[in-house]
Amino acid sequence: TKYHIINGHPEHETPMYITVTNNKFDFMKDAIDWNPFNSSHFIWMDFALNHVAKNTERIHDWITEVPDKLKQMCINPYIENVPDKQTFTYILHHHSATLFSGSKENMLKYCELFRRKTEQIYQEGWYQLEEAVMTMVHRENQDMFELYYGDYPSIVSNYTSPINDLYWILVASQKCIDYNEKKKAYHILTYCNKYRDWE
Repeated sequence: TKYHIINGHPEHETPMYITVTNNKFDFMKDAIDWNPFNSSHFIWMDFALNHVAKNTERIHDWITEVPDKLKQMCINPYIENVPDKQTFTYILHHHSATLFSGSKENMLKYCELFRRKTEQIYQEGWYQLEEAVMTMVHRENQDMFELYYGDYPSIVSNYTSPINDLYWILVASQKCIDYNEKKKAYHILTYCNKYRDWE
């Protein structure tokens, strides 16, 4: 009742939903602390991805080769020069929160950075979905991340190289060009070099 996400849906973004999704990093930290298999790398994957993801069998191409850096899909590059609180009066789907991975050490850092950022925005009197908080963390710690590109249907299939959602990848690169973010545009277009199949 105190803060309204303009394009949000109160029947979906309920206090319980926000609480559960914003605690995925606590769940991840618990899994890393428990670590019964002495794993060096970890993956968070929402069960819900099966509702939208294409070519999920491609997980077998990369699941044993998760990089140390935090790997996450960028849908809509966050390059606007606007304060976070102003930007995130909307849900904008910058980074997908559905799947992300990294080394144990980097995932633990991500957990802590997410906690700090969440506490900060709560103290400022607002909130957002976990994907927005993750986007803010990325913007402040870009060297920790290795991004890949696409939209939710390509959350699994595009992890190592793009086979789906080329249109949205090119939209992202065009946005970077429009904002004169040439290095980011180059990174996205270089990623597209591996595109192997048209939808």
